[in-house]
Amino acid sequence: RRQFEHANLEAMDESAEWRMKYDTELAKNRDLQDELLKVGSIACILP
Repeated sequence: RRQFEHANLEAMDESAEWRMKYDTELAKNRDLQDELLKVGSIACILP
């Protein structure tokens, strides 16, 4: 039983770690996408 609880806690920790990595990458991606949209809209204005 203790081994199971320990393994379960380890799995939850690892899952939380991957979720944090995912959230961080998602935020970076959104920032880059916003930058690209800004650059794209400026490029459309310039002759």
